[in-house]
Amino acid sequence: MEIKNHLSLLSTAIVIVFSCLGCSNEPVGRSNCATVDISNLSETQLLFYDVAFNEEFGDGSERLRKWVGDVNFFIEGNVDSILLEELNSIISELNSTGNSQQLIEVNSQNEADLIVFFGTKEEYVAEIEPQAEGFAEGSRGFTSIFWDNNFRIVAASVCIDNVNFTQFEDLQHVLREELAQSLGLINDTVLDDSSIFNQFIQNQNYSPTDLEFIGQMLSSNLLPGMCPDEALLVF
Repeated sequence: MEIKNHLSLLSTAIVIVFSCLGCSNEPVGRSNCATVDISNLSETQLLFYDVAFNEEFGDGSERLRKWVGDVNFFIEGNVDSILLEELNSIISELNSTGNSQQLIEVNSQNEADLIVFFGTKEEYVAEIEPQAEGFAEGSRGFTSIFWDNNFRIVAASVCIDNVNFTQFEDLQHVLREELAQSLGLINDTVLDDSSIFNQFIQNQNYSPTDLEFIGQMLSSNLLPGMCPDEALLVF
């Protein structure tokens, strides 16, 4: 399995995607997806299409990127008890969507699929993800995602800068947005003012629609590699 097939770097301000040399965007034996006629989509379908298939910079992905099975996460860096309590509350909220896949805390980085790092971007680059160097300077947080040729997310890391940005309300938003983006909902949007993914409004809570999307991304109703028309039928 190619662990570092693709890397998607996301922040509250920027989305950048690039591919490893020699990696194929399309698995062997799969035809191209049909073009989506967005005029025929409901508001919910259009929002999901925007956050799951589009990217702020770049052409987006023709197919859905998604985890398979439980996501083991490890907390790294320096985090105070208040922010740790907030993180645990968010994880409980994500897991309470009632679907089969769960986010499970593990005891070491080696066991983790997802690393949640608290600290500066420079520390994150040096200790967790060197390929993130040169991206998202000055941002409060961003996410790196790796997926294989079958569009299964196989590794991810989240950076929360709680050193240069200390306002709790800021960190509430960043934690929720970056954790949701690490599940494959990687784009900012302007389509829903109440969404955690809104590009200009700093919401501190997930909207009901956000939770619906997150729940489906943690379910077997959506599968990695789905074309948009297949995935949108779920909604």
